[in-house]
Amino acid sequence: MGANRLYPVDPISIPTFLPIVRQVGTVRKWGLRAESCELCAKRGFKEVSEVITAAPGFQERCPLFLKPIYNLSGIMSSPLLARQGRHLQRYDKQLRLVAGCIPYKINGNSSNQSGDLMNRVEVLMISSPGRHDLIFPKGGWEKDETECEAACREALEEAGVRGIINGAELGHWVFRSKSRQGTCSLEGACKGYMFALEVTEELEYWPEQNIHGRKWVTLPQAFQLCRYDWMREALRLFVNRLCLFPSCLSHQISAW
Repeated sequence: MGANRLYPVDPISIPTFLPIVRQVGTVRKWGLRAESCELCAKRGFKEVSEVITAAPGFQERCPLFLKPIYNLSGIMSSPLLARQGRHLQRYDKQLRLVAGCIPYKINGNSSNQSGDLMNRVEVLMISSPGRHDLIFPKGGWEKDETECEAACREALEEAGVRGIINGAELGHWVFRSKSRQGTCSLEGACKGYMFALEVTEELEYWPEQNIHGRKWVTLPQAFQLCRYDWMREALRLFVNRLCLFPSCLSHQISAW
């Protein structure tokens, strides 16, 4: 591997909080201990170099990638690797299936009355290259994951946050991708499933930070910033759910 060899910033403190984590031995030629998730171990990856080159579906579940990684020249690279390609992409006839979420946080005590609660809710939106509007993280739903897992993965890859999916989906919408906005055909159209994600961790570094910026905004700001009708509708349904069930937090599906 030579000069391209990668080292964890602090191998002693690689997170081990995931329940599936287990020790897979000492990497003698690197002189540090390697940890990977049970999925990596089942695939037979026994060294850090093997985990780094593993299929993306396993990289995202491995705690090795929760820390920034540096090469020998001291240049930082992403702590996680985003999935690439569409070979696992799900389709419903002509529609590409995507999953996304509205990441949110509640400042202060979430047990207060819903009216006050709305004033303390912020949602996280992301930017895209060459565009001035903000959107919610979303992306392709793949065959080896549920729609909830896909939504959590996209939040991690695009916005650098982990959290908890609260409740069932907010809904699903059919829309055209940004490159197909002017067409009447369903070719290139998407069917998107949206969820509410209560953010529990905000990463300093994330896979697509060079592509997507992120910004916490208030609910009124979010409604103004939403470019598409379906996105505003998802936000409205999120607000309705939060007003009706302000105490129904942190009880469903946790992101990685």
